[in-house]
Amino acid sequence: MLRLDYEESVATRRGHSPALDAGRIIHSMRHIAAAGIFAVLVLQGCGGPAPQGQFEYGTPPANRTLVVPGKPPGEADRGVRRPSSISGTAGCGQGRSAGDLVASVQSPGGARSYRVHVPAGYNASAPTPLVVNFHGSSKTALEQETYSGLAAVAAREGFILVTPEGSGFPQEWDVVGIYANAGVDDVLVTRDIVEAMKATFCIDPLRVYAAGLSNGAEMASQVGCYLPDVFAAVAAVAGVVYQGCDGRPVPVIAFHGTDDYNVPFETAQPAMAEWANHNGCSAEQERVAVTGHVSRESYRGCDGADVVLYVIEGGGHTWPDAEDYAGGAGPTTHEINASDLIWEFFAKHPMP
Repeated sequence: MLRLDYEESVATRRGHSPALDAGRIIHSMRHIAAAGIFAVLVLQGCGGPAPQGQFEYGTPPANRTLVVPGKPPGEADRGVRRPSSISGTAGCGQGRSAGDLVASVQSPGGARSYRVHVPAGYNASAPTPLVVNFHGSSKTALEQETYSGLAAVAAREGFILVTPEGSGFPQEWDVVGIYANAGVDDVLVTRDIVEAMKATFCIDPLRVYAAGLSNGAEMASQVGCYLPDVFAAVAAVAGVVYQGCDGRPVPVIAFHGTDDYNVPFETAQPAMAEWANHNGCSAEQERVAVTGHVSRESYRGCDGADVVLYVIEGGGHTWPDAEDYAGGAGPTTHEINASDLIWEFFAKHPMP
């Protein structure tokens, strides 16, 4: 049975691409999930504002410009600003230890917190991959960290997991032209969080990734689109979108159930087709049966910036192989594990 009380329900929403115009939805009913109470540890080096770019709202995404501090407006970057080296992050050698904690950054709208999971094998002298994990609307960072199962994968594979908190009541992500539209610059907040992590931990700037569920999947898609200099690849579960990106090709992996009544399945394939076009893939697809109820659709000719969609027959608005009904709505497949497949995809796609 569909649990509309546990996630967002369906209503019509607007987008600004053909795929979104054809069927994107707005989450109109939200159940406020109870959040855990944490002791907040503000990391040394994370308390003040990080170097900040500025995104100008009200302009089409294709014209959106990142203004880099110290550069005249006419010299603002529109493409990729490549890291100078994988060993150049300020947090390398600082001796941070493994464990779980909560930190925060200052943003124009106030302090924004995020959960950090550092694996037991973390070496402060070795550049380490970073995955940013976005929760869905009305959810919390703790719920997403738990529900997605990515912390266990981080512990096994040795990457650092960051799960930020959204804003507002209920908590959500402002996805330009698609969701919320409250004027909250969550793209800037995300950049600041990544910069704070680089200042505190030994982060490999060529292996920074974004993942998310539902509204968090939209947010992961958005930062992949607007911050291609930061994120090497992105993963979207039950909510992939495309926003008219103008940066480098970004590898994308997505998962969507055909019985998702919160974000209709019919929105996923057009969005992936637009990502494939942006990434320079051919229009030709390869469809492979992975299990009895799961197939994988991959575009050909992507030259490393792969575009892959897992189609779950009968799947709901859920994270594949997560605990049933713990954080989504509708049936959950256990034939594949989204977290394992996401990391496998990320590991194959560092920043070129």
